[in-house]
Amino acid sequence: MKLTWRLAAVVIVTLFAALVVGAQALAPSAITGDEFLINVTSGTSPLPSSGYSIFLPANSGNAIQLISIYNGLGDAGTYTYTQKNSTNGQLAVSDSVNGLQATVNLSFTAQNQGAYSLASTFPSGYSQAGIFTSAMGTAPVSLAGKVIQGGTTDGMAPYVTSTAFNLIFAQTGNTYVLNSIDLPGRGMGIQSSGTYSNALLNRSTMAVYLNDSLSGTNVMYISFATAISGQFAIAQSTSSGGFEIGSFTASDNTPPRVVITSPTAGQRWSNVVFTVTGKAGDDVGVAAVYCRVGAQDWTLATSANGGTNWTCNVNLSPGTNIVQAYAVDTSANASAVTNQSVYYVVLAPVTFLTNGSGTLSPNYIGASLELGRNYSVTAAAGAGFRFANWTGSIATNAATLNFTMASNLTFTANFADATPPRLNFSNLVAGQRWSNAVFTVKGGATDNVAVASVQYQLNGGDWTNATGTKSWSAVLALVPGTNSFAAYAVDAAGNVSVTNAVNFQYVVTNQLLIRKTGLGSVSPDDNNAWLEIGRNYSITSAPAAGFVFTNWVISTNWVGNFTKGKTNLVFLMQSNLTLQANFIDVTPPLLTFTQPVAGAHVLKALVSLKGTATDNWQVSNVWYQLNGTAWNSATTTNGWTNWGTTLQLVAGTNKVNAYAVDIGGNSSLTNSLSFYSSNTFLLKMNFATASPLLSNGLNFNLLVSTGLAGHIEYSTNLLNWSTLTNFTGSNGVIKFRDAAATNFYQRFYRAAIP
Repeated sequence: MKLTWRLAAVVIVTLFAALVVGAQALAPSAITGDEFLINVTSGTSPLPSSGYSIFLPANSGNAIQLISIYNGLGDAGTYTYTQKNSTNGQLAVSDSVNGLQATVNLSFTAQNQGAYSLASTFPSGYSQAGIFTSAMGTAPVSLAGKVIQGGTTDGMAPYVTSTAFNLIFAQTGNTYVLNSIDLPGRGMGIQSSGTYSNALLNRSTMAVYLNDSLSGTNVMYISFATAISGQFAIAQSTSSGGFEIGSFTASDNTPPRVVITSPTAGQRWSNVVFTVTGKAGDDVGVAAVYCRVGAQDWTLATSANGGTNWTCNVNLSPGTNIVQAYAVDTSANASAVTNQSVYYVVLAPVTFLTNGSGTLSPNYIGASLELGRNYSVTAAAGAGFRFANWTGSIATNAATLNFTMASNLTFTANFADATPPRLNFSNLVAGQRWSNAVFTVKGGATDNVAVASVQYQLNGGDWTNATGTKSWSAVLALVPGTNSFAAYAVDAAGNVSVTNAVNFQYVVTNQLLIRKTGLGSVSPDDNNAWLEIGRNYSITSAPAAGFVFTNWVISTNWVGNFTKGKTNLVFLMQSNLTLQANFIDVTPPLLTFTQPVAGAHVLKALVSLKGTATDNWQVSNVWYQLNGTAWNSATTTNGWTNWGTTLQLVAGTNKVNAYAVDIGGNSSLTNSLSFYSSNTFLLKMNFATASPLLSNGLNFNLLVSTGLAGHIEYSTNLLNWSTLTNFTGSNGVIKFRDAAATNFYQRFYRAAIP
């Protein structure tokens, strides 16, 4: 029995779902959440014949439950559904308790009714047919305030067959009243009451558990095909076999709910058009929301989600506007009218200006304000400024301006500069000394706004505009001695800085000349420096090593002599002053012989005498003496660092004395050198033959000692001599020829050694 009822319910659900597809497709694409009331018309298995059951697919997934109403049992299982074409569908059903499996072919005659045929696949051999009706709407959550008007089509209890009834649920609480209507010729009416509870079984179906004063406990399954109609089935639990099947309409006595979310209470608005927004709700459905302002016509609001959120545009009037709204549900119940106020403000531009540095609070510059409304604005001066006054549409000296907004208002807050400028000198300080008749003083001036001018005065004269402002300068023609200079700055507001004043000196200078005799230094070395006439100066002398300071010579252009012997000289500067510091050399030079060495034995009659001389300053000469003869000056090529001469010796011992003299007149010690000479000096000229003059020139011989070097000279007058050739002695005969001798009537020759 249980298996038979379950399969019949599945078939009915499938057929109904197929009908829901639409006007062109009766077979649905899915049956989740729907309700099916099935009735077996033929076949004894697997469902019992002449029985009613409710088939309820879950809202999601593939679970089902089968509820027995009459001559059947409840059960549960799973299913799959396939839409075959526009009027046919197919179910595969599996019983989770008994394991029965069946295939159900569905034929839809309408979207909410049809017929089915069933054949079992396990166990095999069962077949059955029947009809079904279905509901595919959405059941409400609550029945409070609703009236279910039912009409019975089958069954005898708890109500009389074919009897109409009204089931009236209270607005609050869980009570109800049942009125069974006595239709003529159809039976006797019944009135009862009781309490109830309800629960949703799936999307379309609600179970109402009635505890009735007459019939006891019953379960009424209400399935909604639309928001206000559907089919019901009653199973009487306290009366054996009692049931009723029928259809119903639900009258809704509960008004919808509506609120205005915008505007908010007391909101101010500056546009003529305002979009009113709100929310509406109902336990069945909201049909419409209407809104208006004041006594204007009601306007239908717009909503994209059945009134849950709605909007409505209204036109405002200046001042306070009362916005109203109400909702109507699908049962024509109207909500109470809700009200909200909004203030439409008319704005106009106002002009605020500032003159000088300052701020306005609040800052309405560039703003539009509400006409007729009172406002106040406070002016605050910026750093270095003070508030002066308000001018324009209202004149006042108070910092806070109070006004009532009207068209074409203009206000100016005036701030006056209260900070004086500041001035400084950049190249002049008190007591400064200057040596030119013209001085360009420079400085800077600053202000919190702008410096307009800089005024200066020299030595109490007229005040004069300087050149520039931020960086300024003035060319001054000075007087000798003390000069007084003063200056001040003026800004654009007429504020005057502190007057800065300094005294400085114009000093007349002259060039000082300093020279030195001897070696030494002076400090400071102000030679060629320009010093201030009439000012005392000090200078100190310091001799170099080997020198001593003797005195200072003070003169004018090196003329006149006034001497002072102290190394430190204090003098008064005057025109053309000249100073001379005298240092004398007190250190004698040093002399040495380098050639020949003492005791040497030479074979020549001539010898080169060489030596060195040094001095702390400078050697001026080297003097030598040979064998007690006269003193002679030696020769040098490098300032006497190396000196030398050629000596003509005598046979035997020769003695040479020598000393050096420096430019300071100091003489070195006289050094002596003795050595021995063989005096083998030979220097002799003769003609080579008795007739030496030939066509190719004059031929002659020279006999000269070995090592002697010199040159042959010629002359035509014994006054002017020229070199013919050079020679070096080899203790033999050297032959010469003067090819030019044939060109002269006379020619003189001589041999010369250094």
